[in-house]
Amino acid sequence: MMDASTLKKCLVVLTKNVYFCGASSSDIPPKPQGTVVAMDKTSVAKGSMANFIKTMMNKLKWPLLVASATASLGLMGAAKASSGLPAVAYVNGWVGAAADYLHDNRGSGTRGSSGAGGIGEAGIDFPLTHDFALQFHGYDGAAGGRNLQSIDGILFWRNPALGLLGPHAMYTKSGTFHHGLFGLHGEYYFSNWTLTGEGGGVSRSDDSSTGYGEAIVSWYAVPDWRIYLGGIVIDDNVGGELGTEYQMCLGALPALSVFADVGAGSHDLSYAFLGLRYYFGGPYKTLIQRHREDMDPPTLDLLVMNQHENNT
Repeated sequence: MMDASTLKKCLVVLTKNVYFCGASSSDIPPKPQGTVVAMDKTSVAKGSMANFIKTMMNKLKWPLLVASATASLGLMGAAKASSGLPAVAYVNGWVGAAADYLHDNRGSGTRGSSGAGGIGEAGIDFPLTHDFALQFHGYDGAAGGRNLQSIDGILFWRNPALGLLGPHAMYTKSGTFHHGLFGLHGEYYFSNWTLTGEGGGVSRSDDSSTGYGEAIVSWYAVPDWRIYLGGIVIDDNVGGELGTEYQMCLGALPALSVFADVGAGSHDLSYAFLGLRYYFGGPYKTLIQRHREDMDPPTLDLLVMNQHENNT
């Protein structure tokens, strides 16, 4: 039986080191250095999870940092770019007329043609909400010895300080050939530059279908003078166009502009336009303001002429 002296020693050891009774002072191991980690299951699980999270954060810290910085810059840029202006403030439109010359050499006989002609155009925009608007645009006339009619529409979202995006649909008839186009049209505004892209599908009168892609770069040398260069691919056909438009700011007709386009493409396609365009609706604006706050500049010259060559 344990005497009082031995019991007292055991209690002292138990209090200081939490070891079993009966151990002598020489049997007590030295006090561990550093932090003592509990080894119960909960602590082990928490420790494993902490190590996992730490490892993943170390691996992902640079991608996360880049993504965060990119998102922040994007949000800051969008907030800074927001002008508060609507997509279209009021009903506005334009009318135009142009003399043209077109030549192509797609095969022999009636498939190849060349000649002068003339085309009239008109367009109108309707505001729907602060951020959305609707535009209709059409051509009627002749080119390369063939009649040419076209009508198109685009429903678009626009921030006049940032860009434009929306679905675009068009129907064109030239001689006995006609086609329908459906695609997505987008524009990005940067200082005095506008980048335009469009792509989608084409359904033809011979029951065939294909796709197309179009890109245009516009530069406003001054607020009333636009110079642009574009390219298009439709099936195995390619084409390019160079054009310009200048709003003349005449005293009696301040919204009158002169425009010219030249283009070339597959199967010896070449064409040229020279015409006048008059804008109406709303107060006076520079040409770049009209193209970013009112109407959406049509891109059909290049597209229609390139499809025109497929007439049979």
